[in-house]
Amino acid sequence: MRDIDNICQETRNDSSSQYKLLEECTTKKGLLELDRKTDDQNKFDKLGFPKIDMSGFGQEAPYKATGAADYIRHQIERLLTNDESYDNKIKRSVEGQMTAQERKQYEAEEKALTQHKRDVLDWGLKSTMNPEPYPKAPNAPMHDAIDRRVQEAEAAIGKQVRREMSPGEQRRLDEQFQEYRDAIRKANETRDPLGTGGMYRAKPEPGPAVKDYFKRVGAAAEDYLKRH
Repeated sequence: MRDIDNICQETRNDSSSQYKLLEECTTKKGLLELDRKTDDQNKFDKLGFPKIDMSGFGQEAPYKATGAADYIRHQIERLLTNDESYDNKIKRSVEGQMTAQERKQYEAEEKALTQHKRDVLDWGLKSTMNPEPYPKAPNAPMHDAIDRRVQEAEAAIGKQVRREMSPGEQRRLDEQFQEYRDAIRKANETRDPLGTGGMYRAKPEPGPAVKDYFKRVGAAAEDYLKRH
């Protein structure tokens, strides 16, 4: 996904604006989940929050080894990197459904975006000595289309999972998402305005209903990947 412009300066050091952004990154229909849009997630990250998956698609998909040698290789690789997330697997699946013409355009855009990343790196190295205009990102409409298709697929999976839950399960899920969001907000409050160190705060954990929802999302995502 492509980089976006920095969020406006007045929000960078305003904790109330941070919480407002978190509020705006939730849905309007009860289920509290971060907006899947790239702009919202990038702005959220740039405010200093850790990446927090509240959709279930950011969790790692279980790896299915093809044999003993593959299992050992995977265990070694796990020491260096995480397994692929459902986000990435669904995106690869959507990319695989492109037409030949779409793929041709996508690959051309990919080359332009890769070059833009190199330009940005070069700009960063030179900017301290001879400031130059920030490299303009190339247009990549096919990448935008793929991102929309991924969002639509994940939204449909999430709705399907909720449809299969009882009203009581949905109510508990929404309550625990609210509690999780509040815990995240509290953990990010400024408690040390003088910058003297502060005390360690454990990362908030979602409740059992949220964890169960994530498990259901994973199972529904696996079913989607089998069908596509």
